Amino acid sequence: MTNLQGSTVFSLFDATNGFWQLALDEESSYLTTFATPWGRYRFLVLPFGLNNSPEEFQKAMEELFENEPNVIPYFDDICIGSKTMEEHCKTLRIVLNIARKSNLKFNPVKTQLAKSSITYLGDKISGKGIEPDSKKLESIEKFPTPQNKQELQRFLGMVTYLAKFAPNLSNLTHSLRQLLKKNSVWLWDSNMERDFELIKKKLLEAPCLQIFDSNKPVILSVDASTYGLGAVLLQNSQPVAYGSVSLTNTQQRYAQIEKELLAVIFGLEHFNYYTYGRNVTVETDHKPLLGLSKKPYDSISPRLQRMLLRLNKYNVNLIYVPGKQLVIADTLSRAQLNDKIFNDNVYETPADLCLLATASLTRWEELAKLTKDDPELDDVVYHIKMDGLIK
Repeated sequence: MTNLQGSTVFSLFDATNGFWQLALDEESSYLTTFATPWGRYRFLVLPFGLNNSPEEFQKAMEELFENEPNVIPYFDDICIGSKTMEEHCKTLRIVLNIARKSNLKFNPVKTQLAKSSITYLGDKISGKGIEPDSKKLESIEKFPTPQNKQELQRFLGMVTYLAKFAPNLSNLTHSLRQLLKKNSVWLWDSNMERDFELIKKKLLEAPCLQIFDSNKPVILSVDASTYGLGAVLLQNSQPVAYGSVSLTNTQQRYAQIEKELLAVIFGLEHFNYYTYGRNVTVETDHKPLLGLSKKPYDSISPRLQRMLLRLNKYNVNLIYVPGKQLVIADTLSRAQLNDKIFNDNVYETPADLCLLATASLTRWEELAKLTKDDPELDDVVYHIKMDGLIK
């Protein structure tokens, strides 16, 4: 999707019966043999229903258009975005020539050519950026007042899907979520109806998101409240995506500095596709966080140590921004749109990250002495030196 940044002209192709356009070699074909009352048959093309069919088809599409950065295949949907009509026509010719040579067939009914906007992967894409699909907004607008828990669950599911577009839903979903609790009694009153209508109104007024530009600096604005964490990904002060999550009962009892660090980790991991491997500026309104990473690990609490280990795989520059300027992240942290819980289990962190931990000089000297005094470890070090692995 990031390759569409700056595009103003779009086309969309649909590969007809996508999987069936990939021929199987003879050996693979025999593996698809199935028996019927009229004999045994085998597929000559990639069948639907196999676990690896989607992966193989996606791989084939990516290889087919690997030299065209403005062509984005996602299974049988192939999107083309260009900055000018002239550039777009050139790309279209290339795509059609590739399709002709590879015998790739498109569905003419679903083909859209040289449009100012298209619906792709469930969102409306245009020169302005990314907006909610009008059909989804229409479903939200016409959604009737829920009469039971199942209908409310469906509504909140739709709200959750569109949450990346709505930073200002505040705590409006909180009262509705209480009705979904296991032993709660269904009681839809005027306050519920008010929140229900306000949620729909805010989603219908959702702002347009910017398409991520890999050449621009990345800013992550985060905040933590009593019950949740909030984050917004920004480029040139414009929102790319929003995210929020609820805290568990245990997490709600964390010290504030622990919640704030947890918010940083949540934001980085939630937007991992955009943040991993890049220099990310993280805005926080909690000043004590700035000096935390400079302290020796053995001088901070074990919980903070575990969080810092999880943070170490990212290139982060923490900066302090006063809370009154951190409006969006603050709002999101107080507006958890769903029942997702953020998992801060350090044991799910790759083991090699633990090697990045730092210790004080005194601790290193202690470890060196204990290692030398341990006959088994001393023997390991001796053989490593003898094999020339270390000098």
